[in-house]
Amino acid sequence: MSTPHPPEEAIAAHVAGLAAPPDLGVHLERCERCGALARAYEDVVAGFRALAVPTGALEAARGRLTQVVRLRAFVDRLLTEPAWQAEVRQDPEAALRRHGIDPTPELVAALRDPDGLARQGPGLDERISKLLYGL
Repeated sequence: MSTPHPPEEAIAAHVAGLAAPPDLGVHLERCERCGALARAYEDVVAGFRALAVPTGALEAARGRLTQVVRLRAFVDRLLTEPAWQAEVRQDPEAALRRHGIDPTPELVAALRDPDGLARQGPGLDERISKLLYGL
């Protein structure tokens, strides 16, 4: 049996120097998939550190990154677990809040039709960002 992959949010937190499970570093060294994800986050963190950015801006960016990671996991689950879709359709705002995601009006509307969310362009990751931030 293989070791389960840690949540993407834990990997991002670890790379950013925030609290993470104690054995996460070992997993990242051994797991090609998670190690590649950590390296991608290292590039993001290095870019932030290279800038002379006020602390408040870094906290805001970290908050946005957390929202995107949480929403991506939420949408992945939504698109792969049909039974969960009915629960989310009933009260998308409550479902988002339970998962620590800020429910924008656009996001709540999109979650009422998860099949439409998967069908619509642009790419799903870009669409997620637009729904969260109205970009």
